[in-house]
Amino acid sequence: MEFKNAPGSSDSGQFLPYVLYVGGEKQVSALDITDASSKMWFHEPLKDGDSGIPAPFLYDIAGKKVVIASIFHGKQGQHPMVAGLDMSVESMQEMAEKWKPFGPESRLSVVSYDGTVVARAGDPDKRGQPVESVDSAWAREARQALDSKEASVTWQEDSLNIWTPIRLGSRGNFWFISLYIPRDVAFASVYALTKG
Repeated sequence: MEFKNAPGSSDSGQFLPYVLYVGGEKQVSALDITDASSKMWFHEPLKDGDSGIPAPFLYDIAGKKVVIASIFHGKQGQHPMVAGLDMSVESMQEMAEKWKPFGPESRLSVVSYDGTVVARAGDPDKRGQPVESVDSAWAREARQALDSKEASVTWQEDSLNIWTPIRLGSRGNFWFISLYIPRDVAFASVYALTKG
């Protein structure tokens, strides 16, 4: 095989380059398409020609744990192929920390379709963890939202959560944005009217 063990090629000669930039330096290696995880981001899109975003994962880059999301797109035809892009979703955590539409006590979270926490305001250590790592009530609400794939509002004794789905890719997978609002804040205008 002409390209066997060439940069970005496998030992069988398949061209499977994975290019990573660390500190401005380019590193090229061959992707491993034999493990179980490659089914979703390589084998299925190669067969179906679809696109999507698998669940995010924690990846060690230059000694730092970074939450990575992959975007992939398959192309069919005479020369079928899959192109993909791994990108950090650290900006989602920054967005979650800054976006406080109902004041400093409101909290934004982002959850992927498989129940992985992508971002959570005030709780960045939960990134890359399952929703069950947060607390049981919130995890139960998250799983219900993911199962329904529909927008909803859930109520607790002292708060409410607004769950909003976002469809990503052509596979029908939904990520969710969760907005936590203390009950007193959500009904502040109603309380003001009743007192007036």
